Amino acid sequence: MARLLLALIFSLIAIGIVRAHRVPITILETAVAKGADGSPPAYAHSPGYGDGIDNWSVYIQALLSGGSAGGLATILHCDKFKTLFADTTRVKCLSDSGFFIHGEHFVGADWRENIFSNVISTHGLTNLLPASCTSKVNPNLCLFPEYLVQDVKTPLFLIESSFDQYQIANHVFRDVTPRWHDCTSDLTLCNSNEITTMKDFRNTFLSTFTNTVADSSSRIGYFVHTCYIHGHIFDKAFSTCSASVGHNVLDNKSIAQAVGDWYFDRSEFEHMDIFNDLPRNCSFTDWPTLLEMCMAHEKS
Repeated sequence: MARLLLALIFSLIAIGIVRAHRVPITILETAVAKGADGSPPAYAHSPGYGDGIDNWSVYIQALLSGGSAGGLATILHCDKFKTLFADTTRVKCLSDSGFFIHGEHFVGADWRENIFSNVISTHGLTNLLPASCTSKVNPNLCLFPEYLVQDVKTPLFLIESSFDQYQIANHVFRDVTPRWHDCTSDLTLCNSNEITTMKDFRNTFLSTFTNTVADSSSRIGYFVHTCYIHGHIFDKAFSTCSASVGHNVLDNKSIAQAVGDWYFDRSEFEHMDIFNDLPRNCSFTDWPTLLEMCMAHEKS
């Protein structure tokens, strides 16, 4: 489940080697005219001054982001990330599907607590958890965002589904039966009791989320929808193109538009879908049509 994306705006480098192949020689008849005359190139160089002589890393804007477990890690390290930059740098954090709930009064709470307690003990995290949390609650609860977010001081944006596919499939029941597995893998196979359990999860998620952001000390932006999915920023259909295909839109904005407006201080985006009480299938399998619609939407 773990996927971690650390994104620094202006400094994302991707290196790919496809395959070795021969490169034909190209002979220029007018090499001198093209500048290939053997003369040394010219440079303009300014060494800077003070500490800048040895430090040429200039960050104007930075965004720490992560999905799923990486989204949880983003919440945990957001404030520490902020300290790496000058006060003049715009620094914010984006958590995608990282709001794993404890849901104390919802079925499976002891199971979820056991999962996170094992993570803490396995990786020896007890002494690394925020004191702002461990001083108030059982340290075994201090990987749950509902006990962390309110103390994050750096601006934070949360992208979530109130019908989070991963949490519903894996964090509700300790023993996942074949029946529950089939239902959570294909909503059309769910019976009324199973849908009721999902709706109860949604209610618990929204209540927990709402109370958490209301008590937050930082500027929290959020986009909470009802699509049955876990993870968004790696899927163009759910982040950038959702407006063009007519789903996963809140306040007439796609996730990408909402995050952009929030990050660049054009508006504070705080919206959640409170009207749909059923999980929605927002998948889009016709990729050629999707991309065509997306390109047309971006040009409009």
